[in-house]
Amino acid sequence: MFFLYLLTFLFFIFVVIYPLGRYFLSHLRIGTPSYNVILSIVLGLLVFTLEGFIFGLLKIWNIFFVLVIVQSLVLLIRHKKEIKKEIFTIKFDSVAIFCVFLSVFVNSLITFPFGQVSEMGVRFAGAHTIDNNWHLALINSIQRGIPPEIPIYSGEFLKSYHYLVDLQIALLQIFTKIPTGTLFYQIMGPFYIFLYSALAYMLGKRLTGKTFGAVLSLALTALSSNWYHIANYIYPSSRSWPSVAWVDYFSSKSVNYPLLFSMIIMFSITYLLLVIKQYDGKKILILSVIVGSLISFKSHTAIVLIISLGILASFELLQRKFNFLKIFLVSGLIGFIFLLNTFSLKSQRLIFHPFWFIETMYKAPDRLNFDVWELKRQYLISLGTLKSNLAVIKLYLEGVGIFLLVNLGILLVGFLAVFMSKDKVKKTIMLFLSIISIVSFLLTMLFIYSGKAIETIQFFYPAVVSLSLLTSFFLSRLYRQDKFWGVVFSLII
Repeated sequence: MFFLYLLTFLFFIFVVIYPLGRYFLSHLRIGTPSYNVILSIVLGLLVFTLEGFIFGLLKIWNIFFVLVIVQSLVLLIRHKKEIKKEIFTIKFDSVAIFCVFLSVFVNSLITFPFGQVSEMGVRFAGAHTIDNNWHLALINSIQRGIPPEIPIYSGEFLKSYHYLVDLQIALLQIFTKIPTGTLFYQIMGPFYIFLYSALAYMLGKRLTGKTFGAVLSLALTALSSNWYHIANYIYPSSRSWPSVAWVDYFSSKSVNYPLLFSMIIMFSITYLLLVIKQYDGKKILILSVIVGSLISFKSHTAIVLIISLGILASFELLQRKFNFLKIFLVSGLIGFIFLLNTFSLKSQRLIFHPFWFIETMYKAPDRLNFDVWELKRQYLISLGTLKSNLAVIKLYLEGVGIFLLVNLGILLVGFLAVFMSKDKVKKTIMLFLSIISIVSFLLTMLFIYSGKAIETIQFFYPAVVSLSLLTSFFLSRLYRQDKFWGVVFSLII
């Protein structure tokens, strides 16, 4: 039965989602037919979800369901020759196919076995027990209307939550009639990982120009973990698990679909900025909608991207270029509109609380479990002298160093990639990724959410991904200069 569900899903993706995304992608004129299918599917999913969201807010979902079918038929008929040519001219890369499907297999082990109804009940494990039970309930609630009711509070509408990925899955379930548990765990998880892995490979190939760089990009962004093992050598009382220093991106991306889809969008935006040569109003608007609407898919990633675009725009202004400034301003406006429709500005906000994650990393028994650090901090603060205050700063710097070492490790060399490219466009993208990493780190270190402080750690995930891409470029250049040491260094990482 599962294979029938899978065929139904793929049929819907290629007949409805792909033509829709391809229509908007054609206006960007990126000229990379081999990769257009992946990008078209991503854009198609985005537009499909935004259409459902807008029609849902207007309480005219019935029109949306008709519109989806009609627009798909029109696009298929009008662009039949181009679509056929695009699909049949795809150049299959055996290395890419192997690496992408290896990534799908490994990452899907975290989601695929769970959520299925059997005689023994429904099986969940780890984060699925809490997070994805919430998502399943929310998907069912969304199917009754937008804005959705809070699943555990009948009659109370959901506020201050980015639920558009849940809306996306809910709409796909309505059209395909695949059971929600099967769609959520066995299809959407592997499907999102496929898009994520394919885009990581594409972006690595485009940035480095080498298959070696593409493989590294995929390996570092999709298959690598952090250096949590090292924490136990430094602090023997610490717990040995990937979240010992708060960040477990490898597992989080596979169970947190809003995060995973936001990374897919981040890859897509970075790739489009890399390949678009001439900007006009239409291209700027499409890019701005992609970035701005992300606030309702995953607010943490959207905030990091929009701020980073603003900083990049300030660098571009020095060269009297205004394209990134336009994208920043328009995406900021669009993001604010989506923010008003999915968030309550009164219920949850960012509070300035520097180094909360450093303090709790040392104090918590399920993290480093090193109370000596906290006792030192309190004692030094109580002294109130210049020398003791400098010692407190030294303690925090030590904590930041451990945080970065455990969570990023050798990925920090990725910052060197900015100085290794002579191509102006690639250099701009390297700068953009570096800015994302810095903004991501600063938001994590300086702020916490007033509602649930630990959720603020999700600001740090774009830094992990950006530095992984930068490191793949660095290693690719090292490999080009000296293949032996390039391979050795890559294997060590």
